[in-house]
Amino acid sequence: MFNTKMLKILKFIFTLLCSSFGGMLVAMGQTPTDTTNSADVQGIRFVDKAAEKLALAYKNRSVPFWGGLSVSIDLAGAAMANATAWGQYEGMLRLNLRNTYFPLIEAGQGRADHTGETSGLHFVTRSPYLRVGMDYNLKKDRSSKNRVFVGARYGFSSFRYDLNGPDIIDVHWKNTVPFHFEALNGNAHWGELTFGLESQIWKFVHLGWSVRYRRRIYEKRSPTGRTWYIPGYGRNSSSSTLGGTFNLIFDLTHFKHKP
Repeated sequence: MFNTKMLKILKFIFTLLCSSFGGMLVAMGQTPTDTTNSADVQGIRFVDKAAEKLALAYKNRSVPFWGGLSVSIDLAGAAMANATAWGQYEGMLRLNLRNTYFPLIEAGQGRADHTGETSGLHFVTRSPYLRVGMDYNLKKDRSSKNRVFVGARYGFSSFRYDLNGPDIIDVHWKNTVPFHFEALNGNAHWGELTFGLESQIWKFVHLGWSVRYRRRIYEKRSPTGRTWYIPGYGRNSSSSTLGGTFNLIFDLTHFKHKP
């Protein structure tokens, strides 16, 4: 009797297991019913530009007036100062107003150590310079931390330099006059037009570059003539010049994206 009951129980359990396993296989093999209305996916879908503009306008309105500040260093200028005859060590402090207007100050030390191949004149300077100006963000999405800039600068430098060269021989008196000048004074003013890009690479760390057109406004010359290099301006061979920067930026912008 005990064996008969045990066999019935085992048979019942086996039947339940088989039924459950079979139901599982059937469920796994079924294809879910597509509840999407075919009428909804037929034809061409058009983007509602008016709705996109409205959404962008609301997104831009969430950007506060005071957006923080950033500091940066010019890697390209530092590399030139160490590898070529001239360059600069430069830093920038920049304010962020509604992620649109960026008043800024750029300051640094320009360095040059150059000897002319034909003239033999040796020019040396290590002097500071200053620029003030503003960048404007062209990117329509004001909440984005990737930016496209146009801007303007006013630059000024009051500098000292040394100029040495071969001795001058007086043809009439046959005397030798040394060509050796130290701590000559000069100053210059110039303007800049800039275009640049900036990209966020990790949290508050950004990289950016700029191309600059510089136009000299005024230069005070020493008795020896025009200087070979103006700190912050560059080579002083003409009234205008092109330059550029490659910046490592620490952007302390504090506003956050809002849904």
